[in-house]
Amino acid sequence: PGSSGRRTRELVERMANVLTRDEIQREVAMDLFRELSSTKQELGDALRAGIESARIEGNDGDIAEMVGKLRGLSEAYNSRVRELEGTFMEDVRAMLTEEQEQDWAGAERLYRRGIRLPSLLRAQARVDVDALVRDEFEEAVADENITEALERWSIQLDSMLLERQRKVDAMDDGNDGVFQELVIGGTEDPYKDLREIDARIVTLGEQTVRSIAGVLEDDAIEQAWLRKAFTRVYRETQGEKRLAAALELEDLSDELREQLDTLSTQHEREGGPARQRWARAESEREEESVLPPGVSVMISGGSESPSAKARDAVNELSDKLERRLASILSAEQLAELPKGAGENVEGLFRAREAQSEMIRIGG
Repeated sequence: PGSSGRRTRELVERMANVLTRDEIQREVAMDLFRELSSTKQELGDALRAGIESARIEGNDGDIAEMVGKLRGLSEAYNSRVRELEGTFMEDVRAMLTEEQEQDWAGAERLYRRGIRLPSLLRAQARVDVDALVRDEFEEAVADENITEALERWSIQLDSMLLERQRKVDAMDDGNDGVFQELVIGGTEDPYKDLREIDARIVTLGEQTVRSIAGVLEDDAIEQAWLRKAFTRVYRETQGEKRLAAALELEDLSDELREQLDTLSTQHEREGGPARQRWARAESEREEESVLPPGVSVMISGGSESPSAKARDAVNELSDKLERRLASILSAEQLAELPKGAGENVEGLFRAREAQSEMIRIGG
């Protein structure tokens, strides 16, 4: 349910920085936040208990009735959380000086996107471009052209988020059966309007990072945007972990180090495009999806999806990397590296199902 405490705490701290609060204001704001977090945790615990109870009852009853109960629980939770967050924002704003009030619109936009972005249906739409630039390209913020690009992105994004929330509220008020109809076999996609807005947000993000890349004369920001969006795609593989550890070995001869450097360069040359293909396949899968937000479906049997094939290609490169490491290093050196994918390691997970694909929508 909702955003994690850590993420929301960081959001409150960023708001405080925007408003240049003094220490007393900051501490009061954090006390209010802690109270909000505690109440949300209690609501979340109650929601999880209610979901489990409805699931158990649904095993012996009507699936439509169970889905209706789940929807009711979710709507009650979301309504209460929105009420609590609204009160929190009112209390924070009440502490502002006249000078700080001038910065409130920007802080409010920041808070709104911090709360709403995680629920969007497209991975690239969920990336906070402003935070990405400030966290990973701090020196770029000094450029006036970049700060203007970020401000335009922030204002346009906020307009889309407000439009989206109005549609969500309308769905909650007027379409009580929307979720049930979709699950049980409805023909219309009740989330079409939301998907279209999220697609526009992806386009806005793409245009913004390209604009910033043009100012920086470097496409590193575009790559960082993709890594932030598709964390599973860009997660370090077991072979890459072993290569990194191999490069840190103390007993490497000059010849071995040169071979490992060559291997690293070759893998980057092959792995970069392979991951881009996987990210593109993930983006296309999201674009074509008609599943409800938050639904995960396991599809077994049949042919692999383009996303699964692209994932397997990345895994195959990792396997190739491990084989090359085994041909370069001695048995003693290999024993110093993290366990490989082919070795029996308790708790090691390798996302590689031959004829299945896990589909995740909405985070």
